[in-house]
Amino acid sequence: MRIAGVEPPTLTAIAFETYALVRRPKASGFSEDQAEAITGAPRDGRESELASLATKADLRKTEIRLEAKPTDLSQKVAALSHRTDLGLAAGRADLKLLEQRMIVTLGTLAAAGIGILIAAIRYLPPAGH
Repeated sequence: MRIAGVEPPTLTAIAFETYALVRRPKASGFSEDQAEAITGAPRDGRESELASLATKADLRKTEIRLEAKPTDLSQKVAALSHRTDLGLAAGRADLKLLEQRMIVTLGTLAAAGIGILIAAIRYLPPAGH
């Protein structure tokens, strides 16, 4: 993340700061070995930070992988869309079959009801008797 107006330190600036860190303890009376031991931890930390930076080759590999993923993703979406369309078509066919069966059943019930009504009227005694 960049902060507006603030430039990140360059490698030469980091090397200079490390040397300055070694000189200060030496100027205060520490031996060179002691000064290097005191400043070693921050230097090691910086070196590990520099080692974890991505190179241009790393970024290019990642870019190539990311460029490949949308194509793969679009193929998967197309396949899923096709399967969904097939599932919807099968569901519509099932609903059409169910509708036809319900119409036949309703027609049968209506015919049976009319038949029962006619039979009941035929066997009822005439109204005047």
